[in-house]
Amino acid sequence: MPGKTKILMEMLKWKHHVKNHGSLSLKHDMLKEKLTFLEKMEVESVNSANAIKKVLNYVYLNYLLTPVFGLVFYFLKIIHLENLTLPFIIHIPTYHDPFKFENLRHFFLSASCLSIYIIYTAVLTITIFQVSFLSVNNVITEMQLLLLSLEEFNVNFPVGYNDEKYEENGKLVEDEDGNRSKNKLKVLFNDICEHHQYIFRKIEILNDGYRYRLFYVNTFTCLQLCFALFCLQKGDLGSKVRYGVLSAAIILTNYVFSENGQRLENEGEKLREAFFDCCWTGKPHWLKSSLLILLTRMTKSPKIQAYGIFTLNKNNLKIVVQAAYSYYNFLGRFKERMNE
Repeated sequence: MPGKTKILMEMLKWKHHVKNHGSLSLKHDMLKEKLTFLEKMEVESVNSANAIKKVLNYVYLNYLLTPVFGLVFYFLKIIHLENLTLPFIIHIPTYHDPFKFENLRHFFLSASCLSIYIIYTAVLTITIFQVSFLSVNNVITEMQLLLLSLEEFNVNFPVGYNDEKYEENGKLVEDEDGNRSKNKLKVLFNDICEHHQYIFRKIEILNDGYRYRLFYVNTFTCLQLCFALFCLQKGDLGSKVRYGVLSAAIILTNYVFSENGQRLENEGEKLREAFFDCCWTGKPHWLKSSLLILLTRMTKSPKIQAYGIFTLNKNNLKIVVQAAYSYYNFLGRFKERMNE
């Protein structure tokens, strides 16, 4: 298994940052809401990952069934031996298929080798795709849990609440134990600071796991689109339809892949706004100083980047498509000069 995938899988084993503040006797303890939300998100993430697995299974199953249906048609004498098709071949317009078989033994040998390769590729692709999806969801879930912690902080320590006073029946009265009140505020906000650091450590791991993956996915998508655009200009109607469907499938796959990074950026923006809007007015100086450090860290939105070249978001798809069209134009001009 690729090393970067192992890094992401190790991150998935980390526990979510959910602490029990029952000893603080908060007026509004949101532990139950956090646990309910966490259970819901984990179920949704697993269901979505399983749905991705099913779709990819169907895709690779179609490749594997190609020679099976070919053999059925052959034994029914609908097609001839030379028309049998392997599980996966590269279709090149105006170029004859080099795989012509003279007997079934050669066909079985070739089909078996390609089937083993397709099964290995399917297992690897599904594992990598599921781990990538679950790792992004893991970080997003962590950020949403921090939003709940901020909501808990705002409810228990509204505007005007300080170390030695709390609000009761609409009036500010002295706390029976000023130290106890101060301890509540410190413990709860320290937990928010620790959670914030925990999230950014996960984002660093996410970038490390995605860095090379984003680079080769974009490169592969660009080359495939360029090839498909070139093939759309050649060949018969059937070839144009085939490569048109291929282009649409490649763009859709890259869109789904890029959406992971976009969701992370959107959640980071929500988290930043929540910190800006939290109830910091009237709080002690140490809290305001800590909040300033957190906001400074969040001036740069969390992103998944590859060597400063690519950023995983919706704009990533536009860049890849533009690059593919540029390469296509370059190849077209190069071909015209060669024919002169």
